[in-house]
Formats: sequence, C-alpha cells, structure tokens
Amino acid sequence: MSLGDSICRGNMSFLRPVVAKSGLNIDWVGTKKNGPSPDPENECHGGWKAAEVIGAMPPPSWVSRDVPILSHWVSSTKPNIVLMMLGTNDFFNGGNPKKVPEHLENIIDTIHKNNSNTHIAVASITPFGWSSGNKKVSSLNVQISGLVKKKQAEGKKVHFVDMFSAVPLSGLSADGVHLNDKGNRAMANTWLTALKKIIKENGKFTQTTIPTKIASPSSKQNSAQVSQATPNQTPTRKKNPTTRDKLIWPFASTSIWNLPIGSGARYIPANIGKAGYAGADQEYFYKLKSGDPLRPVYAPGSWTKRCADKKTKSMGISLPIPDDLIIPDATIKPRNTPNNVSAFLMPDGKTLVQIAPLTRCQRGGAIYGWRYSPDSDIYGDGIGGAHFGSGLSSIGGSIRKGELTNNEPIRHALKVLIFSEKYLYYSKSLPGYRWPADRADNYAAQRYRGKNPALVQGSLLAIPPKVTESSLKLKTPAGKKLFHALQDYGAYIVDDAAWDAHYFAVEKGVSEEFHATYGYKFSGRSGKFYDDVMSLFQAMHIVDNNTPNSIGGGGKRRAALAPPIRN
Repeated sequence: MSLGDSICRGNMSFLRPVVAKSGLNIDWVGTKKNGPSPDPENECHGGWKAAEVIGAMPPPSWVSRDVPILSHWVSSTKPNIVLMMLGTNDFFNGGNPKKVPEHLENIIDTIHKNNSNTHIAVASITPFGWSSGNKKVSSLNVQISGLVKKKQAEGKKVHFVDMFSAVPLSGLSADGVHLNDKGNRAMANTWLTALKKIIKENGKFTQTTIPTKIASPSSKQNSAQVSQATPNQTPTRKKNPTTRDKLIWPFASTSIWNLPIGSGARYIPANIGKAGYAGADQEYFYKLKSGDPLRPVYAPGSWTKRCADKKTKSMGISLPIPDDLIIPDATIKPRNTPNNVSAFLMPDGKTLVQIAPLTRCQRGGAIYGWRYSPDSDIYGDGIGGAHFGSGLSSIGGSIRKGELTNNEPIRHALKVLIFSEKYLYYSKSLPGYRWPADRADNYAAQRYRGKNPALVQGSLLAIPPKVTESSLKLKTPAGKKLFHALQDYGAYIVDDAAWDAHYFAVEKGVSEEFHATYGYKFSGRSGKFYDDVMSLFQAMHIVDNNTPNSIGGGGKRRAALAPPIRN
C-alpha cells in the first residue's frame, strides 16, 4: 500500500514502473483506484494531514465528513507492506507539525491492530525549498527516526526510510514542496531499495484473501454487483450510474445542465482567443439544518465592501446558518472581488435560495448578498440563479469536488466566464444575452464590445465532434476530462470575467483538491494545465440552435440522460 498525500500521488507513476522493472511481483492495494494502470489501487490522499488520516482532525474541506479513514483502508485491503510518508501538510493550513510524531505512532498502531505482521516503511518528510522550513523539517525528521526506533524496540515491524536525504533540493518543483521528475525518480528508487530490503529479510509474502460476493454467470444477480474485491481484482462497474444525489447532481434530467449535446447541433465559430490567465470562479453550496440559528440576509454594502457597517436593504429572508460559517469580505489591495455565487438547500430538501456575492464577516452575524428571485426547485429545470451577469443558476453547471480527480466522466454542462469587453456582443436589438439567460450586465451597453452577435450571455459553447484530444495536444488528466465534458455537454457563458481571463465555475474546494492531487494549481498564467485550458477555449464553438425546444441542438444525444434523483 502506498499511503500518503499528493507527493505520494505524484510519485506513483514513477514508483510503479521502477518496481515492475526490478522483477518484484507486487500487488498494489488501496481503496482508491486512480493510480497508474493496470494496477491503480492506492491510499494517496492529496492535501491530507497525518492528523486527518488518523481522525484527529476532520478531513479536508473538499472531502465529505463521513469519508472512511485509515482503519477502513487497512481492514478492507489488508496490506502486507505499507510505504508511508505523511506529515508534510501538517505544516500548512492550520496543521500542527509538533503533533506529527504522535499521529504517526497512532497510525502505526492502527495498522498493526489490524494485522501485527504488516511491515510499515516510515519515510522522513522530503525537503522544503526554503531554509527556515527545512530547519523545522529536519527537527521533525529526527523525531520520526526516533519514533521508528521506539516501535522497533517494542517488537513492531517498522522501518525508517530517509527520504529527506534521498531527494535533492533540485528535485523540488516550483512551489518548493512537491517533486519534479528528478525528485520523483529519487523517491521511487529509494522506495524500491526499502521494498527489496524488507522482502529479502522476510521472504516471500502471501496475499491475504478478502471475502468476496461475486455473482456466478447463472445467477440472477447482476454481474456488476461486487460487494468487495480481492486486492488484485477491480470490480466491474456499470457504464452509467442508475441514481444520483440531488445536491451533488441537481435538477431534472431534461434541465439545460443535464441534457447532452444533440446530433442536430449547429456549430458556428466563437473565435475565442488565448487569455492571459486561466482561473476558477468559486461557488458555495450548503445544505441547511433547521436547528441552526436564523440569521438575516441583507444587500451588500458595496461591491468592494460587502459586509456593511450598518444594516442595508433586507433581502426578505433569514437562513439557518452555523455561527462559525465565515465568507471573507472583498479586498482592494490586493484587489480581490470574487463573485461568491452561492446556493442554499433549505431544510425542506427542495427549495434553493441563491445569493451573490455571498459574504459573512462576523461569527454569528448577518449574511450579505443579493438574493435571486424567485427561489428555485432542486427537482426543477434549474435555469435561473445568482450569476447576475446572465441570471443563470448558481449551482447548475458547477464543477463539483471530486469531478476533476476521480475516474468518472463529468456528466453535465459546465459554466464559463469570458472577458466581455473583448468578446460579448451588445446592440439595441440584441442586448447582450440570449436564452436561457434572461439578462446581461447592467453595463453591457458601455462595455460589451465583441463583434459576434451569437456570443453573448447564455450562449452555449461546445467542442465540435470532429475535434479530438490528440488534435488539441492536451497534456493533463483534468484537461482531457474537461474536453469530453465540453464536447458531450458544452458550457454556458454565465458572467463577465472582467479582465483578460477565462474562468470555469467550480465549487469551493475544487481548486485546493486539484492542487493537492496534481501538484500544480488550477489557476495561473502558464503551465501544462493553463495550456490545456487555452486550447479548450479556442476550440469551443457556439451551438447556435440551442433553444427551449431543441436544447443542445436536438437530435440523438451524445451521452445518456441523467438518472433519477434518489433523495
């Protein structure tokens, strides 16, 4: 089992081939199945602290609070050997590196409680790219080495791997934390040496059998229904899901967000060029509980000072909000005025209240943001919402947590923002929007300067069928995922980027999850993912016959319709 964080995840594509080439017959195990083929199992959880792995802290914000943790991972996969490197993320985002030895000891004890014969190779933390950080890392690594010696004295099957010395400073990526190819090769070779040593000293390991329930060919049970698999067996999955969760995948199957592009789609050029920046327009989604205190919602004080010093116009509603929910105010220096589009599923499980720009500066205080009216039904068509540049949905079309990092395709339309002064069209007869949008920005007449009358708020963009991944020379897993979503479902223009930038609308937490998984940022001005995003925007055309009677152009759909909502 590979057990770790995003450094672990980034190293898998180097480690697995090195081990296979060495002649060792290794069966990798784990509850995650997003590693290199053909043996993808792992427990590399990007962004996780050691404290979160053992349950001393709740999991990261982009992960469900009830997600299984270490005890489930080891009991369900029964590893003979665990290659573990944890503790890097405890230096950041509210972590406590002083507690790492305690958490690692609890992790070791939990693994051995499941199987006392499991060998655990505990790696020291790799270097940071700055000297002050490395002083702290070196101090902690001394404690980790001491912990391993302590557990060895107790008779535990624990081994120390000096990864700090193995990875040179020249093996670090630009962020000074993750590894580049040189660092990954050094880490992979060091893990291989540790593996060989453990196997040489302990002989051949026998694979632990895990009970399975697999239907025989004559059984009436669907052969895809596998309750649990042995470590070298990946369960067969149905091609498309049969149900969905309304908060994760909302609205009717015939909603604009869920209907795939049709064979009748008529594509015309959008002529969107390369932008100086690729970014994430973050959105906030909450499921409210009736037991939380009711707090009033007021209009923002202004676009740049949203939490007003005194009560502004009431939005006519109070929401049950936990006191500790804080959404920071905008700032002027540095300028940061995000849209903060939001959707709240009310305790009735049906009503969506949509607000933007969502702000709450004071614990237990009022909420600020303009309210979209009327409220929406999460089972309905999902068209309207608090993207006030277009009047389109806050929650429909958003890239959700997990969608860019799991093995499933994105099965819904997306939302994008482009620079209105460069691209969006306005005239008195066509005032900057088309169906399904019901408005344009209030400054559209002054600032929309695009030349294409079909490119306005609400335009459906999609990549034509003749375009391929290879023709666009896409380089990143996320870029390829977005390509298929944009070809099968398309993306609606919902707001003005307000500068030379292209944005995708994403749920809050997606950017952090993305960085933790891939080791590079979602937003930026350069890099492989930036290049992919620019290629995708340049490849998109307008589906010019997208209408209420022919959503996506009509005809045979490129993908299956969304399954029924189960809740």
